[in-house]
Amino acid sequence: AELFRAIRRKGLLIIATTLAVAIPSSVWILSQPPLYEGKVEILVEPPYKNRTSLSFLQQIHGINFSSESLNYEGQLGVLKSQLTLAPIVESIRSKYPEISLSVSKNGKKTENLADALDVKQRAGAKDKEAPIIEVTYKNKSREKVLFVLEKIASGYIQYNKQQQVRQLTQAIKFVEGEIKRVREEVYQWESELEKFQKSRGLILEPTRQADALKEQLTFLRQQREAVKLELGGLRKLFRLLQNQLQFTPQQVTVVTRLNEQPNYLKLVSQIKDTETQIALETLRFGPQNPTVRALTDKRNQLVSLLQMETGKILKNPSENPSLDFIASMPQQNLEKIQQFLDTYNQIQVLQAKDRGLEEALVTLNKNIDSLSTENKQYNRIVRELQIANESLTRLLSVRENLQIQVAQELSPWQLLTPINENIIKDVSKKNLKLAAAVVASVFLSLFVGLLADALDTKFRSLEEIKNTIRLPLLGTCPYNKNLAVLFPGNHKKARKKGLISPQTL
Repeated sequence: AELFRAIRRKGLLIIATTLAVAIPSSVWILSQPPLYEGKVEILVEPPYKNRTSLSFLQQIHGINFSSESLNYEGQLGVLKSQLTLAPIVESIRSKYPEISLSVSKNGKKTENLADALDVKQRAGAKDKEAPIIEVTYKNKSREKVLFVLEKIASGYIQYNKQQQVRQLTQAIKFVEGEIKRVREEVYQWESELEKFQKSRGLILEPTRQADALKEQLTFLRQQREAVKLELGGLRKLFRLLQNQLQFTPQQVTVVTRLNEQPNYLKLVSQIKDTETQIALETLRFGPQNPTVRALTDKRNQLVSLLQMETGKILKNPSENPSLDFIASMPQQNLEKIQQFLDTYNQIQVLQAKDRGLEEALVTLNKNIDSLSTENKQYNRIVRELQIANESLTRLLSVRENLQIQVAQELSPWQLLTPINENIIKDVSKKNLKLAAAVVASVFLSLFVGLLADALDTKFRSLEEIKNTIRLPLLGTCPYNKNLAVLFPGNHKKARKKGLISPQTL
């Protein structure tokens, strides 16, 4: 209540103070030029990020040409650096020479662009920062704000384009070095593969050649089984004929001497050699090869000569006196003897053939065993060659892709805000400032009024007297405004009002 009484007593002072402060403040605020603000947004990480080429390079020797996410703190510092802003300022100074990057030393009024710009990352949803950079600029001229932001946006995109070209050029240079190195690896592995094939005499791949050798091994085993089967039958026949002829040990010796004759032995030896050659050539070329057929014909001719030589020896008793007993034998015994000798010769031929097949099987098994080791070496060389070729193909594709990107001169940054009048807004806030000035004036006037009331020493109520003297009051005189005219100096006013007669006092 006392506060309101004080405000009422000093109301005139409060109103006067309010008007004295509010009117000049409002006039000053309204006289100030407006302040305009413009903001552009740049998308610095497009959603279609194509990092395939450079990510492949990142796997080579651990070199990183492009990170998966942008270092915004460092990037914002680079965007406000003098190196980045220098060409932008030069383009702006053609129209607004007061724009600079340094403080004026000649007393001229300049504007530091680095300090005037507000570059930050835009906040995204769910407290996550968006891959967008906001550039804000304020000035008293709408035209200047629009012009500066246009130059800033184009300058930043041009800067990123140059950085992209520089990075791609560096990547191309590195890729060309890698292509040269990988090509040398390809040539090296191709040369090693060729040497390996020549040194091992490989016509086919080791796996395919091993399969071919296994087929030949199966064929030779079948041939040997057939020879053994035939040899077993001839041996039974030989023993049967020997029992039928009832040769004495001396007669058996005479008959077997046929094989001790030089010509006979020579023919037998030639037949053995021919059988061995047939087995080996069959192993190499197959049974239908012309060479194998020629050797088979040669063997048949030698067998015919052997039979003729045997007949010649048996028909010449003078050279073999111990064979006189043959002449006294019936003709059927002579035929059995001839059959006996033919069987003996066939057994010798088959034994030679069996030995040749056995040697061929041993050699073939050794070749198959060695091919398993050679196959591992061959597969290792082929695998390394394949890896080198794949790397070379990918590097060539990467180089072509990088060259296309450099030729296109595309910047991965995109301007999201069109540069027009719509991005400019008035941020002077004059209405808010006027309201603040009025409120401040009211509070200031209240303070002044209360202060003046506190400094006033007049008593206007009994409570004020009691609170001041802190003594009991003996009594009070009622207030009568007419009594004031009785004081000296007020008689003239009293006479005019007719409160006293002219003769009084």
